[in-house]
Amino acid sequence: MGLLMSRVMTLFKDWSQGSPSRVLMLGLDAAGKTTCLYKLKLNETVTTIPTIGFNVETVTPVPGLSFTVWDVGGQEKIRALWRHYYYGTHGVIFVVDSQDRERFAEARGELLAILQAQEMTGNVPVLILANKQDLPGAHGVTKLIDELQLRNLTQNPWHIQGACATTGDGLYEGLQQLSKMIREFKKSGGKVSIFSGFIYRYSALYGDQPIALVNMSLTKTGPTMGNVVNKFTSAFGDWSKNPTRVLMLGLDAAGKTTILYKLKCNETVQTIPTIGFNVETITPVPGLTLTVWDVGGQERLRALWRHYYVGTEGIIFVIDSADQMRFLDAREELFNMLNSDDILDGTPLLILCNKQDMSEAESVSRISETLDLKRITKNPWHIQAISALSGEGLLEGMTKIAKMVKNFKKENMKKDHASSS
Repeated sequence: MGLLMSRVMTLFKDWSQGSPSRVLMLGLDAAGKTTCLYKLKLNETVTTIPTIGFNVETVTPVPGLSFTVWDVGGQEKIRALWRHYYYGTHGVIFVVDSQDRERFAEARGELLAILQAQEMTGNVPVLILANKQDLPGAHGVTKLIDELQLRNLTQNPWHIQGACATTGDGLYEGLQQLSKMIREFKKSGGKVSIFSGFIYRYSALYGDQPIALVNMSLTKTGPTMGNVVNKFTSAFGDWSKNPTRVLMLGLDAAGKTTILYKLKCNETVQTIPTIGFNVETITPVPGLTLTVWDVGGQERLRALWRHYYVGTEGIIFVIDSADQMRFLDAREELFNMLNSDDILDGTPLLILCNKQDMSEAESVSRISETLDLKRITKNPWHIQAISALSGEGLLEGMTKIAKMVKNFKKENMKKDHASSS
């Protein structure tokens, strides 16, 4: 791998003064997208577990280059949500497992669907990474050109590159080719609309800390949760033409990841404590975008939350109701966030008092007093008792924030109309 990151930085450094380049990395589950991502991001080889559902991360490994990575499970209905990330794309990296010959046709179909989508700019350049070339039985690049029928891609400039994500072989060469294609794409006036809500500056604050993927297991939901996903869809259904961005934050181990997958998959997810941080952006229902920071105990990492404040129209702050020793820490983080210049006055706030099913859980009224919520005067807020494991209280909480966000958006529309007239 050597000086891969230095070479990549050299490759893209002269883009930093212009508009960021947004590269979308897609592919079937187990193709190696996550390994590619963290090899480029940390120059680390990350051993992953199969992704359940989907995981979305947006990173800027070097100034001027943004990666939005969908790491997708085997559920076809979830791949249909990829299109929410097509707008503003300057380049596509499609990762293929060179050894998984039984799914070449499936990969070919997904690639074609991406490039033919109305939301995707017509002639966006494509880099196909033929990953896992180090494995026995891996198909070579020439064979994959035939299997994927790449010669039929006449509208998009493309390049296929043999690669090994675990060692980094081929990654730089592939990015070099993609950079050339994107330069030509931009020079030719490829018209794209940057979806700025998912572009942020990557910071060197990450240091040497590896990013751990969440290890999880799923169990079927019980009757208590009921049809929460259907009800949740109804609550936000009329926002489909005007996406809403809700930011979910909280201390580590508060239960954010469990809540996230309860809403997303209607599944109960048992997690282990996250090391470092994990960022996910999902659209559980059309019109509602959740960006979730699941953060470890390192205070220097929480400072990076601010990169996601701009454009936020609602905040969900999750509290571990049984972790009384850290209520004051939670209060400090909550008010630091609300006092940020990047959080608009009036942004609605939902405090979820999680783990109410535990015997040592503190009551909502007591948590409200400890967090000193009466001090919050510039933001409408609601506090809700919930259990992420069973789903109790989630629908009620989301219904409240839905109403508050609707009012918030209406007021902003009135202000925009008044200022323009």
